[in-house]
Amino acid sequence: MKLFRTINADMREMAMIKAVPYPSPRSIVDVLMLPGTWAVINYRIASRLHQLGLTPFSRLLYFMNVVLFSFDVPPTTQIGPGMVVPHPMGVAIDRAAKLGARNRFLRSVAIGGSGDPNRPGAPTSGDDVWFMDACHVFGPIHIGDRSILGAVSMVTSDVPPDMFVFGQRKTSDMKSLVDLGLQDHHLRDSSWSLKNTALKSTG
Repeated sequence: MKLFRTINADMREMAMIKAVPYPSPRSIVDVLMLPGTWAVINYRIASRLHQLGLTPFSRLLYFMNVVLFSFDVPPTTQIGPGMVVPHPMGVAIDRAAKLGARNRFLRSVAIGGSGDPNRPGAPTSGDDVWFMDACHVFGPIHIGDRSILGAVSMVTSDVPPDMFVFGQRKTSDMKSLVDLGLQDHHLRDSSWSLKNTALKSTG
């Protein structure tokens, strides 16, 4: 069943950042003990219920996610398999957003419309995109495959593939992942090396 395959892909990616082999009894228990895993599972089930026309039940799970985990992702939001949310607190994603596979969302990420009636629409993204802590992505823009949006970055225009967008500046302040030595970040088992490398490159 597609729902279970998708949830399995989500759990596999979560196990990868925890650096535990998957599937194994240890990794399954470890991953299921994380609030972010349950926030994602609730979202997946809510999305499926919405597709089946069972809106009251999908809304109930959505409400539970907001209350229990402060995870504000409506059932209508489209996110590919392999979704990872290590810390769900404060994550908010627009109902019309369409995001790719194996994307990672850290705490307090905000993805939504621009608020400008002349620029309607929500963000879209490719695969293997990392949304770091408290980054904000607004408007009908596209984030390319494998790009990393740095902590507290404000992104309001398109980002090409394989780019690193820096913090509290304009979207144009970005560098190639190759220049930063991060081109294989999506293949690594944990995020510690990404953080260390990014700090060395920007400091």
